[in-house]
Amino acid sequence: SPLTSSRRRASRSRAMATESAPPLKELKKLKVAELKALLKTRGLEDSGLKDDLVRRLHDARQVADAGAGGEAAAVGSPAVDPPLQVTTSGDATAGPTASDPTGTPPTEDDEADAIAADGDDAIDEQHAIDEADAIAIDEADDEEKPPNAPGSHETEDTSLAPLAGGEPESNQVLSNPRVDRARGRLVVNSNDLDAWEVLVTEATAAGVPTGRSLFEEIVQTHPTSAKVWRAYAECEIAPAGNTRDDDAVKSIFSRCLLNCPSPDLWRSYTRYMVTTNDPTSPDGVAAIKAAFEYTLDTIGEDVESGPLWLDFLNFLRAVDAAHVAPGVATAHAERARDDEVRSAYQRSVSVPTNSVDALYREYDTFETTLDATAGKTVLATIKPLVDKARVVLKERKRRHEKLDVGGLCVRPGGAEVGTADQTKTPEIQSKLWRDLARWERGNPQQLEADTENGESWNPQLTTRINLAYEQSLMSLRFCPDMWLEFASWHEKEGRLDEAVGVLQRGKEANPECALLTFARADIFEKTGDVENAKAAYEEVLDLYENECAAKETKAQRSVVGGSTQDGVSITGNTAGSPVEYVHPVMSDATTLMYVEYMRCCRRVEGAQSARKAFMRARKAPGNARHEIFVISAHMEWRYDKNDKPARNVFELGLKKHILVPEYVKLYAEFLVGINDVANARVLFERAVAVAADAASGKIDSDSKNIIPGTNRTTGVLSMGPQERERRINVLRDVFDLFVSFEHHHGSSGTMSSVEQRRHVALGGHGGGAIDAAPAILTALIARHSFLDLAPCTFEQQAHYVKLGATMPRRNTSVDTKNTNVPPPVPPPIPPPRPPPLRKGEVPPGAACAAAAAAAAAAALAQLPKAPKAGGNIPKIMPPPPAPGSAAATAAIVVSSLPAELGVFFRLLPASSSFDCEAPPHVVDAVMETLLTHDLSPEAGALTVATRNETFGVGVGAKSGEKRKAPASANNKGPLTSSSNKPPLMDVFRMRQAKQARTDNAEFQ
Repeated sequence: SPLTSSRRRASRSRAMATESAPPLKELKKLKVAELKALLKTRGLEDSGLKDDLVRRLHDARQVADAGAGGEAAAVGSPAVDPPLQVTTSGDATAGPTASDPTGTPPTEDDEADAIAADGDDAIDEQHAIDEADAIAIDEADDEEKPPNAPGSHETEDTSLAPLAGGEPESNQVLSNPRVDRARGRLVVNSNDLDAWEVLVTEATAAGVPTGRSLFEEIVQTHPTSAKVWRAYAECEIAPAGNTRDDDAVKSIFSRCLLNCPSPDLWRSYTRYMVTTNDPTSPDGVAAIKAAFEYTLDTIGEDVESGPLWLDFLNFLRAVDAAHVAPGVATAHAERARDDEVRSAYQRSVSVPTNSVDALYREYDTFETTLDATAGKTVLATIKPLVDKARVVLKERKRRHEKLDVGGLCVRPGGAEVGTADQTKTPEIQSKLWRDLARWERGNPQQLEADTENGESWNPQLTTRINLAYEQSLMSLRFCPDMWLEFASWHEKEGRLDEAVGVLQRGKEANPECALLTFARADIFEKTGDVENAKAAYEEVLDLYENECAAKETKAQRSVVGGSTQDGVSITGNTAGSPVEYVHPVMSDATTLMYVEYMRCCRRVEGAQSARKAFMRARKAPGNARHEIFVISAHMEWRYDKNDKPARNVFELGLKKHILVPEYVKLYAEFLVGINDVANARVLFERAVAVAADAASGKIDSDSKNIIPGTNRTTGVLSMGPQERERRINVLRDVFDLFVSFEHHHGSSGTMSSVEQRRHVALGGHGGGAIDAAPAILTALIARHSFLDLAPCTFEQQAHYVKLGATMPRRNTSVDTKNTNVPPPVPPPIPPPRPPPLRKGEVPPGAACAAAAAAAAAAALAQLPKAPKAGGNIPKIMPPPPAPGSAAATAAIVVSSLPAELGVFFRLLPASSSFDCEAPPHVVDAVMETLLTHDLSPEAGALTVATRNETFGVGVGAKSGEKRKAPASANNKGPLTSSSNKPPLMDVFRMRQAKQARTDNAEFQ
């Protein structure tokens, strides 16, 4: 009954008033209806989301407790994430309203102003609050309920209550064997995508309210995973009727839509808007239409946006025309609605989506139904755009196949990504998304820009490229390379504000990445915005310094016996004396940020600004590292060419970093660079003296004061083995620098002196006696090495190191293993091919070959003829060639060849038959002939017979009959010598012979 409900609310109010804990937690457990009832009881405004109601009640309660009245209430509600305005039929604010007739979706600034204005309602409500509390206490005393009774606040269903800031809260924690195993895997590897998928599946199967806590846990780690948000929203939307918490659904959409441009997620949003708004009322139609238009403006260029276009067009054609065009007269409403539908169709068919064919068919039907004649004209102008979209669609679909749109996001470069599908890893996904963006930037659809209006890019193309980058950041949120490329594209097109915004978002997602800060500062510096360029660095440095100050304050308050409760050491001289908090050493990233800040100040404002930045970096917590002093000194010298300020800076840093070998080396290089070798030698003398004292334990390595633990009699510090080894290594490095300096700038005497001092200072760590092999090798190799050139091989160096010698540091980028190995011999250059022979020209060496053949024939003719074999006289066989000779080798080779090829090789003249230059070998032509022809005797006989038959030679040829001309120009006639004789008076051949004689005479 109403009385029972009122008493229940009063009981809760009294319980919250008597508890010492803040009532905010209890307020969150109440339902929206109960919160509104409490606000009405107190006379407060009861409009807004559940977060606003909870916060308004909480602020009013604080005002009542403090007794501050309207002054405390005037503070107003704290800023929360502005939710996207999705409305029902009774609260249609997503579309055009009386206050916003333009139909533009509300911006974040407008929503923030509205939230801030709600706080004014709580001003001066003290009297109403006190009266309501008194009534609630009296009603609660009349009827008390046991803790577990139905209707008591201990047993109320709290699963639908949202968290402060718009996040639903559920006290139910989902737990089962699958969830527990997945949690265990995530403890070992937070990048285990398969384990996260198990949690998403289990949360979806559990639904709400059971799976709400698990969903919240997932979205905290994956805030831009559209797949998780869609599953979460669908679970909240699933309950129908009064069991669905619309405020929770709106809260989810307000948290995810702007950061997750996924077609599936946005379609869930539009379907929810259609369900919760009245399509028969003007306000409902306006809200649904505004939601569709905003959705299509955001993701209408996606390849999977076809169903959204179809839903929007079906909605426009189904609702009342007067509601679609409220500003048009009723008589012209139908025509105005048709114009809007036509515009939507033409826009949709120009996008290469999976539904482009269905959209074009519907558009064809739409135009034909209205006016067949005019429709053909309109369709003829749209058809080329549709054809271009169809051509691009195939390639676009192929590039989207392996993309994980709205998937889970993990950090690259850390633990191995645990997934069975390796295409989901950040490295592969990053490459695929960059390829898609590069392809879209190439304008494959050939969309033309309106150059007359000053457009350099087609707006549709710009939206498409922007969408590709935004979608990639859903699953690659922790990949700085995608943020940098996205911002670079904006900067290249002149949209500097958008580029800065992208880099700012990337910095929020990856606060540890310094590149995003540097890129943003570079944009400001290029445009001459000095203040914002410095502010980009100062934002990070302020955060670091404030964190260090907070840690120091906390440590000072929690000092217990010389140490803090959180384990941070505190130094102090005596008991009761002021303690000093020791900050951790500044990290590399922070040091680099200070260095770049100093360089930026020097570039944009000059020397004074850079010196102020140096002063800030030097006094920053964390014991300013030597790089800060080096960069300041270098800037003083390089910009102004004045060595005095640079010397002062180096000397200032030497007080802290004299035991840093790298700093001593850089200081010495600066002195040598300005031709001050004498002071460089003095610097090394000072450094080796301090390093020797530090190695012996006489002073602290970070100060010149005797530290606690030093023996007052001997003055030697009782050091552990690791600390002693560290100090000896510092001494060795400083002496190595000193020895190297003397090798380049000293004499033979100074080199020997420093080498002996080094050996004595290192003692047992210096390679034994001064005349021992390790010491001799160390000195000689260091003295006679230059850059990467060493006086011994790599194997010898390895042997000397085993003996105890120290090798000089060398460039590791050079392969020292093969420094003494000669480079491989390049392959011989083949001889150039001889030029083609002219007609009538004799190949070189042909005359010698002919003379050799004639001489051999004459010699054979003079030999006595062998007697004819008769009777049983055996044939006389030639003697076999001598083993190992060339003839024997040739015989072996010929025997391994086919019979026909062997016969061919035997017919070739021997190399010894040429006593002069041999004719050129046309190896390629010979090998091609051998490989492409059948060399068997049967094939040869068949070829001769065929050609003779073709030319009428042989059978059937009559004497005196003229020879027929060849049938083709490629045929060269029959293969007989008698039939190929030229005519007696061949004028052409006579001219050719005369020309050849004339040509040869020019060279005689």
